[in-house]
Amino acid sequence: MKSWPHAWVMGAVVAGIMAGGVANAGTKAWTGLGADDYWNTALNWTNSNAPNPDGGDTVRFTNAWTADFVNRLDTNYTLTSLIYSNSSLVNTHTTDLNGFALTVTNQLNAGYMQSNTLAVMTNGTLVLGTNNSSASVYVGYATAGTFLSNSLTIAGPVVVSNLNLLYVGVNNNGSPGGKAGGQLTFGTSINSMGAPNSLVVGSLLVGADPSAAANHGGGALGTLVLPPTLTNLQVGTLRVGYSFCWGGYASIGLVDIGSNSALQSLTVSNEFSLAANGGRLGQIGYLSSTGFVNFLPTNGLTLTIGSTQAAANIMIADMAFYAGSSLESTGRLSLVNGSFVGFLNNVGIGTSDDTANGGGRGLLDLSGCTNFVCNTRSDCFVANSLILGGGRLTSPSARGGNSQGTLLLPASVTNLEVGTLRLGCGGFWNEANASIGYLGFGTNSQLQSLTASNEFSLGTRSGVGRIGYTNAGGPFVDFLPTNLTLKVGSSNSPAVMNIGYCDINAGVVASGRVVLAKGAFIANLASNNVLV
Repeated sequence: MKSWPHAWVMGAVVAGIMAGGVANAGTKAWTGLGADDYWNTALNWTNSNAPNPDGGDTVRFTNAWTADFVNRLDTNYTLTSLIYSNSSLVNTHTTDLNGFALTVTNQLNAGYMQSNTLAVMTNGTLVLGTNNSSASVYVGYATAGTFLSNSLTIAGPVVVSNLNLLYVGVNNNGSPGGKAGGQLTFGTSINSMGAPNSLVVGSLLVGADPSAAANHGGGALGTLVLPPTLTNLQVGTLRVGYSFCWGGYASIGLVDIGSNSALQSLTVSNEFSLAANGGRLGQIGYLSSTGFVNFLPTNGLTLTIGSTQAAANIMIADMAFYAGSSLESTGRLSLVNGSFVGFLNNVGIGTSDDTANGGGRGLLDLSGCTNFVCNTRSDCFVANSLILGGGRLTSPSARGGNSQGTLLLPASVTNLEVGTLRLGCGGFWNEANASIGYLGFGTNSQLQSLTASNEFSLGTRSGVGRIGYTNAGGPFVDFLPTNLTLKVGSSNSPAVMNIGYCDINAGVVASGRVVLAKGAFIANLASNNVLV
């Protein structure tokens, strides 16, 4: 096996990135009929037409092999696309980079509209995208039908120059039915745009659907395994376990960062979704001997959601498009000894549509944050809407039963400002189908101001809405700090206020409670929309 100094390899990578396209690029399919396993052996390719190292070809490994096989690079290559696709549950395509660099400028596919594709890339550097071309990676992707058991392992270092999409177990079916499944494993290191141990990607979907349409996709199963050395993960849209389809096809997404993860920064600029839009399970953490563990490192990680350019949405445990089953959406995220930086639009935790049996079970625990900033303001929570337990904001007529959402904020937060606040606003037929919303600040809360400019609702339909704190293992205690100012509505717009209001079957109880002691209540309320 050839061996090359690392500096020479990286120099070749840069040279490949800067090179322009070469004429006569085409699709080259592997046959493996040559006397050796090298890419430059003509008989290893259909029509004895080997790929041009700088030609921008598309290379395909699509045979249904009956045994494992290896193909080896003989130099650095720049491809438009690289496609792995076979139909074997046990046999693996292995691409031995042989100490060289392989650049993919457009698409890297493993199991694109195909089941049982097992592929490994090893012993060299994979480069994704160039300064002038963004790449996309698909592992287990479907637009129709069922395509499962796809896996790609990248055992060597990865250099990301320009990565648009990273899709793992993604089902983009436009009609009900079908499934997609995939696992992508990064083995050693990822560098993005010159930053070591960093992954930057436009959209990261794991066990998800790129569409938010009703009854679209579903049945997506995805696992992304990142190297524990990764310190920075930066994405535009993050969907982990996203989408549900009629017939019980719920999606599951897992992002494994490792129990010894060195992650220091997780940034999501547009959308942060865990088990959302009907997804059954969305988790970030690591796989242990007893199962998957929800986990973020406690080494001072900074979680940033949104940006100064645009506010982002957070959806955790959002059951949508219920189809008569008892499936639940489950999502949990906790940040301890870290910093939270937010530019937030709508926040929904533990929400649902018209569900009698299923629903969302969600938790966002930020109580252990050592630094908390929203809209560049320290110790403030600011959002357009905050929905904890109950109907989705996008479905105002939904009954939103069987859902529970909890948001725990650090005691240092002094101001909470939202347009719409709904806690436990949902239910179906009776208390057994009630939704529950908990907003916790801690026993030593420094909260001075709570403002809801459009709506302030706690416990409607058959729901339960609570503000306060929990003692370890004890019940939730209704509580607001003394001398707090509670503002509902504004001088320009009267607000809706509902506390413990039931509008469904007779005899059903809704529960909401607010206790304000030695504080101030300032309100501009719509005369026909105050229900207590």
